[in-house]
Amino acid sequence: MKQARIIFAILIITLCTCCTFTSVSACTAIAVYSDNTLYGFNFDYPPVDMRFDISRYNNMIVFSTSFNRSNNYEPNLEFNEKGLFGVMLIVYPEEQGQTYLSANEIFMPTLVSMVRTEDRTEDILKNIQERKVVQYANVTLHDIFADIHGNTVIIEAKGDKNSIIKNDKNFTVMTNFYNSSYKDTDLEDIQDVGSERYKIAYKYINENIDKFDVESAFECLSKVVQKPSFSSWPTQY
Repeated sequence: MKQARIIFAILIITLCTCCTFTSVSACTAIAVYSDNTLYGFNFDYPPVDMRFDISRYNNMIVFSTSFNRSNNYEPNLEFNEKGLFGVMLIVYPEEQGQTYLSANEIFMPTLVSMVRTEDRTEDILKNIQERKVVQYANVTLHDIFADIHGNTVIIEAKGDKNSIIKNDKNFTVMTNFYNSSYKDTDLEDIQDVGSERYKIAYKYINENIDKFDVESAFECLSKVVQKPSFSSWPTQY
């Protein structure tokens, strides 16, 4: 991998139309290692106030995004000065989740905050090596982490143990289905929530990997922008 500067590409779209129907939250995240290291994220969610922060945690500077949920700003993405990126996406089917932790358990939403202290994806995995990741009540998530050393990892709480999916290519795409359910499945055979967006992003990156740059990242994210419909919320600009 050619290492150059780290670039974080994020496409945020302002919702102009208020939708009153029941819809699914849908997001898309990418991590690409070409001449540059690029991370990208589309936030597809109902109309909501968002906040962008740059904070210092001990000796680590962290950029984060958060959104207003029940009058509380909840972080969904964090990216630190060492180049470690983490974002959580809703995953389907939804699980009931729980409101308390047993011994050696950790809530999925807590994982992204580890970006405030760690440098690599392996550090994240070490932190949960002896712990079971569980879903919090009323929100079912999976997380993707990427670092500047060419490593990405998707963490899912499925069944009795943590599902860990490390990248075997120089790019990773995550939408809203369990990646662990399709580890050995041909791309065209993946049929699930967000699978069309996944295929579009995957194909575009794969076809342009040798010259993938900032413009390519925004083009990729633009191709999977969500428009208002009865099945999904639009991407927020």
